[in-house]
Amino acid sequence: MLQIAILIVILDLITKNIVVYLLKPGNPIVLIPAFFGESVGPILQLNLIRNPGAAFSLGSNSTYLLSALAIIISLYIWRTSKRIINMWWALGLGAILGGAIGNLLDRIFRAPSIFRGEVVDFLQIPYWAIFNVADMAVSISAVVIAIMTLLGKDPFEKKVS
Repeated sequence: MLQIAILIVILDLITKNIVVYLLKPGNPIVLIPAFFGESVGPILQLNLIRNPGAAFSLGSNSTYLLSALAIIISLYIWRTSKRIINMWWALGLGAILGGAIGNLLDRIFRAPSIFRGEVVDFLQIPYWAIFNVADMAVSISAVVIAIMTLLGKDPFEKKVS
């Protein structure tokens, strides 16, 4: 679990730093153009924005609260991790931990100030919010954990063959 979290944090930091260095807000770079006309827009583009809030820019004035929540969630996952046996739960929680820490680092160390920093988002697909590697990790992990929960898989129980 810790290895997944570290991998996510490293990928998130590297991609954000590259994008901040290469892009200016409002000047997107198209990676995959639209296939069927321009009405949809590019399938994938890099478009730098700085998000003071959570997903979809919700809670833009609550950066301190979002930072506190990320710290609490990270500490809880870290504390719980020592008892997790199920590999899928470990992968899911590790990716959530990595994503939470990746965005928390932005909130702590990026402008405008400590615990008020704006998260760097840069991946844009049609009809969706602009996001980053940390956001992807959290979103995909939430789906994995939801599936594990629906299947009744206990994170603390060994699989019986």
